[in-house]
Amino acid sequence: MVFAEERLRRAWSPGKILVMGARAVALAAGLLLAVVALSLSMTVRKGLAGLDAARPPVAREYASAAGGRTRAVFHYTKALSADRMNLRIRIERDGKPVFAERVPPYPRPERYAPRPGGGEHPSLFARDLDADGEPEVFLNLYWGGAHCCWWTRIYSYSEERDTYVPRNHWWGEARAYYGFRGGLRDLDGDARPEFSGRDDRFLRLSYFSVDPIRIWSYRAGVMHDVTRRHPRQVARDALHLWRFYPEARRENWVRELLAAWTADQYLLGRAQRTERVLARAVRHGELEGKPPQRPRSGKAWIRVLKRFLRKTGYIQS
Repeated sequence: MVFAEERLRRAWSPGKILVMGARAVALAAGLLLAVVALSLSMTVRKGLAGLDAARPPVAREYASAAGGRTRAVFHYTKALSADRMNLRIRIERDGKPVFAERVPPYPRPERYAPRPGGGEHPSLFARDLDADGEPEVFLNLYWGGAHCCWWTRIYSYSEERDTYVPRNHWWGEARAYYGFRGGLRDLDGDARPEFSGRDDRFLRLSYFSVDPIRIWSYRAGVMHDVTRRHPRQVARDALHLWRFYPEARRENWVRELLAAWTADQYLLGRAQRTERVLARAVRHGELEGKPPQRPRSGKAWIRVLKRFLRKTGYIQS
């Protein structure tokens, strides 16, 4: 019995216990370091993968015309912030790059970075718009805001300079932008397509405005208002607006509706009928303003409307 106790005492002497403890601590420390290293390695790999995934993709649009003689490439970074989208365009002619730029903001006091703004149409297209045999390149852009505004950067070729000259056209509100309206169609069969949109200048009369049709045509580097040359489209628009008259009377937006309808009527040369309709609306109290509308009087509002229509070219006499 004494001999067994002695053997046990020698086997678990303090020195041996310390040595075994040190070995155990070293083993545990080694295992801990291995676990930490593995964890760090996995974290770094996930981080790098996350960085790769966070890199926003680049979008590209292509357009060509004249049998591929004119070719344009529009590319930008898909990002939430317009400042980081970095919109760029390059135009080639016969395979040779002749123009490139980073798309600038529209030249207004509020210089918001542009965004792609094709709407129902591509942001970029190339087409001969004035039937001169030379295609133009159109880049449709969005200015910023909840529903405002759209504009187009037009690139036309200058043979003298052997490059493309950019010009800007302002469409305005979403309802005025051709891409959300009639689009681009040849309305009169002259091989020169027209842009059909809306006249958002009527916002000057009322924030909640009804806008009449407005048609543009591109000629020699400039967009021209040619609405008066297309009475069929104007008459169709006037009829469309007139169908909302009962609803406008019920819900008190006769002023807004009749402003647009009156503009169409003057373009069609129907001034006398227009005067009768406005006089009847005054008699029935349909043009009386309600707060915060100004002016309050229906007759005074008609005078304001006619001044506006003269200023914008609807009334020419």
